[in-house]
Amino acid sequence: MKNYKNLYINGCSFTAGHELDDKYIWPNLLNKELNYNLINQAKNGQSFESIVYNTVSHLSTLKPSETLVIIGITWPERYLVSAENFNVNITPADLGKKKNDWGDKISTWRRISTPLTTDMLKMDDMYFKLNHKNIFKIITSFQKYYETLVKYSSTLEYDQKIKQINLLILLQSFLKIHKFNYRFIGFDNEKILFGTQFDIKPYKKFDKSKYIFFNFRNECKMDGTAHPTKECCIKIKDKIIKNLND
Repeated sequence: MKNYKNLYINGCSFTAGHELDDKYIWPNLLNKELNYNLINQAKNGQSFESIVYNTVSHLSTLKPSETLVIIGITWPERYLVSAENFNVNITPADLGKKKNDWGDKISTWRRISTPLTTDMLKMDDMYFKLNHKNIFKIITSFQKYYETLVKYSSTLEYDQKIKQINLLILLQSFLKIHKFNYRFIGFDNEKILFGTQFDIKPYKKFDKSKYIFFNFRNECKMDGTAHPTKECCIKIKDKIIKNLND
């Protein structure tokens, strides 16, 4: 495998390492072997829409010849709300949430990210300058919209899946056109992630040679949060290393 300068990673909590010490999360374990400059932009609760938007923006500042890219695929039921130069993410767990429940869900490590920088200090500075009352108003308004979709849309699952697949194809196209070496990694079955029970034609354009499937439910013991344990992160790291070397 070619030696790169940067390792760019993005994803949701399965990549960020929910409730794990940083030294145990798989991006850090992976980079311990590769010894690159790690740029890990994974966030708890991040939607795939946010992952794609941020990744394209961030990679536009990095040289493809110097950067290895690994993207964790998350679930299609999550939504992006863009406001004040940040991406805020809403998940099905937020439906029915009361206004005062949002505080601990919104931070620069959980649910909120920005396409403008990968520098955590700059991101924190931007975050502290936010009008948080306005952000919460925007979030709760979108929450009501999502609740209305769930109640009245008869095609919601299909709509979510086709959006997910189109975003996947768009990101793959960007990576290919700009000649990045990349991998996608999924932590659930194809039906759940991509809606393969539907006839969604763009999925046929997905290059599976760059896709690493990690059967989380079968390959790992579930912890109390249903997220990868430190032992599971070792298995994820090993699978990525094997794929990169094949």
